Amino acid sequence: MEENKFNEIPNEPIIVGENPMNKQVSPQTKKNHLFVWIIVILIAIASVVGVYFLTDMIINKKENKDNPNVLFTKDTLPRIDASLATQPLVDAFVKDFTGNTTKELGIEYTNTHPGYVKLINNETDLIVVTEPSDEELALAKE
Repeated sequence: MEENKFNEIPNEPIIVGENPMNKQVSPQTKKNHLFVWIIVILIAIASVVGVYFLTDMIINKKENKDNPNVLFTKDTLPRIDASLATQPLVDAFVKDFTGNTTKELGIEYTNTHPGYVKLINNETDLIVVTEPSDEELALAKE
């Protein structure tokens, strides 16, 4: 019966970097290993560069003020008012729809109740606020 060579414990310690089977590695195998490492390094570099440019594009989004895709200009934008809680939302809408900030366009907010009063008096076209109170509903009926 043959002995199983795989279960033998070597009498000599294995030195790190030494081939445990005491076989010589062919030059072709070394070239293959080098080729694989080069490919892995290139993929890693490409990934890092790709992530850098992608995040730069997302974070530092360059705005084109002469963008023909904007929906409104300063003259065609509806007169807007907003409550304190919805002002950041309206700021984002204005920036997306016009390419300008509310400060650049001179938009100032008056908050919820004054916003309803301005809407009722036809001083504004659109308000982004909470639902009206009884007092505001009564004022609108007058």
